[in-house]
Amino acid sequence: MADRNDRSLKFVHDVLVACGAQPVLEIATAAPELLNGFRSQSIIANAMTLDELERADVIRHTDLAVAYHTFDTLDAARIERIFATLADLGFRYLVFQVALEACGPDSTEARPRNWWENALFRAGFRKHPRSYRVLSYSDLEWETESGTLVMEKVPEPSLTAYLSITRLMDERALYVDMARETGRHSDGHMVRYDHAAALVRPGDMVVDAACGLGYGSAMIAACSSASRVVGVDVSASAIDYANLNYGAPGIEFRAGSVDSFAWLEDASVDLFVSFETLEHVSSPRAFLKEVARVLKPTGRLLLSISNLSADETSQDSDHLHDLSTLIAEVSPLLIVECAFGQTAGGGRKFPEAARRFWKSEVSSPLSDAEWIILTAMKSHVDEPPIPYRETSFPIFDDPNFHVTAFDRDYANPWIYKGLISIPWRLQDPNVRNLYARQTAEKNESDIDRAAALTVIGYSLLALEDLSPQAVDDFKREVQPLLIKLDERPICIRWKISLNFLLSQMCMMIGRTNDAVAHYHACIEIDSNIFSPILAIKTVEACYNLGLIALQQGTMRDAGNYWKRGIKLCREALNHDWLNVIGSSETPLTFGLPELSLLLDLASRCAFALDALPWHVTRPGYVYTQMSLDWTSVRRHQALAHEMDNKKTAVRLTEASRERQELFDIAEERLTEMQRLAREHRELFEVAEERLLEMHRLSRERQELFDVAEERLAQTHRLSRERQELYDVAEGRLAEVHRLARERQEFFDVAEERLAETHRLSRERQELYDVAEGRLAEVHRLARERQELFDVAEERLAETHRLGRERQELYDVAEGRLAEVQRLGRERQELYDVAEERLAEMQRLAREHRELFLLAESRLSELERLRKEREELITLSEQRLAFMQQNEKARYQAELQRDKLIQQLDTLRKLTQ
Repeated sequence: MADRNDRSLKFVHDVLVACGAQPVLEIATAAPELLNGFRSQSIIANAMTLDELERADVIRHTDLAVAYHTFDTLDAARIERIFATLADLGFRYLVFQVALEACGPDSTEARPRNWWENALFRAGFRKHPRSYRVLSYSDLEWETESGTLVMEKVPEPSLTAYLSITRLMDERALYVDMARETGRHSDGHMVRYDHAAALVRPGDMVVDAACGLGYGSAMIAACSSASRVVGVDVSASAIDYANLNYGAPGIEFRAGSVDSFAWLEDASVDLFVSFETLEHVSSPRAFLKEVARVLKPTGRLLLSISNLSADETSQDSDHLHDLSTLIAEVSPLLIVECAFGQTAGGGRKFPEAARRFWKSEVSSPLSDAEWIILTAMKSHVDEPPIPYRETSFPIFDDPNFHVTAFDRDYANPWIYKGLISIPWRLQDPNVRNLYARQTAEKNESDIDRAAALTVIGYSLLALEDLSPQAVDDFKREVQPLLIKLDERPICIRWKISLNFLLSQMCMMIGRTNDAVAHYHACIEIDSNIFSPILAIKTVEACYNLGLIALQQGTMRDAGNYWKRGIKLCREALNHDWLNVIGSSETPLTFGLPELSLLLDLASRCAFALDALPWHVTRPGYVYTQMSLDWTSVRRHQALAHEMDNKKTAVRLTEASRERQELFDIAEERLTEMQRLAREHRELFEVAEERLLEMHRLSRERQELFDVAEERLAQTHRLSRERQELYDVAEGRLAEVHRLARERQEFFDVAEERLAETHRLSRERQELYDVAEGRLAEVHRLARERQELFDVAEERLAETHRLGRERQELYDVAEGRLAEVQRLGRERQELYDVAEERLAEMQRLAREHRELFLLAESRLSELERLRKEREELITLSEQRLAFMQQNEKARYQAELQRDKLIQQLDTLRKLTQ
């Protein structure tokens, strides 16, 4: 019975979420808990039996009928008649809980969701636009025993014009009203619009491009606080249908091409929705430019494309883009926030895929998704100044009003929606930090910089490995700003926020005294100057100061801090509420919840004071009491009341265990499917991954080249040319080692010098490290000097052999400079192009094989001259031993390499 009551209360909640507070008619069963559930929520609820319903001529005072498993055992013909009766009686909304499996002793036929939905479609109903606020898209995949149907009546003019659903089915090849379709494909399309509605901010202007028959625009309006939703489609007949079926205050439909939105002013749209449109426009780039034009700063584009998707008739949708090409087209115009993948299953490409909607990294290919959804925001940083107009909050002209006076207080008011407001701002923390940093650097306003630095600071605070150096760097940036902020209310707001943030950062790195100092800076500022709700920071600072004092053994100070927290709360509550709710006629909706949080924090101070005398003898009890606030007290009382009934607790535990087991099975199956998909994908992506690895190594090598050039930039021309020659020689030798199987002789020579080279050559990245960190660090010093001597000997016959070889290498380096960048990008061709370019510049026109033989001869010559360079070899081997001990610490290895280069310069001067 208790379990049934729980399910009934869940059903009552679902009805209210979908249809709101209005009189309810229950098509009654014998159980009273449903009526009681509605009446306990102050809903006017009455009941009627099936027989009474079928005899009724008219039902007054209600548009909403509900039924909880009333129809499960009825035959199909009677169910059809009852649904038709409900339509004739004028019910606008229906919410039914029904069995999806066979019910009754004589019933053998299961009735899945599509059976029930099609029966209601035939009676003149369609899916309610708020259906997916009640139904979980992924849970629909696992519906077995029962399900909830949330429907609304199709307008009578539409039923007349379209002859019920018959004509609509005839035209579904071009346009489909997914609210009158059942199945996976319908769920997939509608849940995307439910996701779109979640992005709408209060008062937003929304455009639904290629809206089709208008069901999606209606969903956005029904599930959000948008002030205006405009659906646009090229088909006049589709727009006629949309106006007839979904036209309502705040929703409008207009015929027009999505190639141009000339009727929209610049910076006039808050959310631009474009589902599966980009594949069909004549110029995707021009379309996206037009979207960027009409979006306001911080306005969003929500875009979807089909990604190998297939409908339930196994006909593939148009496929033009994948995620990488989509991002490449969007990112030059808008900030790419996040990507989502979606599957519905049932099509040809993914027939066994489950209903899933998941967030993904933008770097993921999402190859296992049927649809790709991308969210992007228009930057508020680089745009030319665009006048800010408040659309999300009431406007107050009182000069003493501060909390939402963004246009007055900020140089760039758009940063509130783009960076500050947690539910509305950029969602990707990395992208958000990037634009916060740009705001801090490009904005001359101290207030805007303070806001941006607060965003950056909280992202640092969220790091698992927050370092003292990062905190010190942040403090150095913030401290001058705290001094510059004056006594204006908006400055007070950010001074308190920044000091509170600094105190938390100092606690995280163990600097308790610094944290206490910043907490004191918070509580010494009158937060009411800006708003009483800012006292949340000061009261929490008092609570934390008391907790620290308690641990330091100063119980008197702890009590004083908590008393001060209660005092600050009382002063805030007694202050003018202008900056809490604005006015009672048009209240700010966030003000009172913020005050409740303030009271919760003050409650903690009160509980802490009450338990303080027991700290010495009962510290665990004291901490438990200190952690209480009124919200947790209510939760604790509710839990205690629930646990009074042990049978209820047992049933809930068993039901929870069963649900968890089913969930675990589903998770295991889904995990296995994902694993198989990943393995399948990996088999086809091995070559691509190897190529990406090659490019990554090439980029790393090029970065090393750049670092070497920067370190030698201030030296004389001869040293710079010699270093560039070294870079070419190092890259050439790295490629020789990569081709180890073809040039085993060269590796044999290298293995005689470096015993560790043979072990590291088995791994590609370690091969590069050996080439650079072992052979390049030890033998390049002697080899470079010998090569310089040999080249100088060939180039300058009148001088000694070593001088001749060095001069020749200088001339070669000058000709090879232009080729360095291309050699870094084309890894496979590096060795061949280097030899070709070197052969062109060398007068002897040697082939690339001769260059390799020259390298071998240089190494052989190195062995002959070993006795002459004994001191250099000894020093190099010492450096190698040091490098082997610190191989995993790259930074230390780079320091040793710098020392070796300096030693080489000294040795070269000696040899010259």
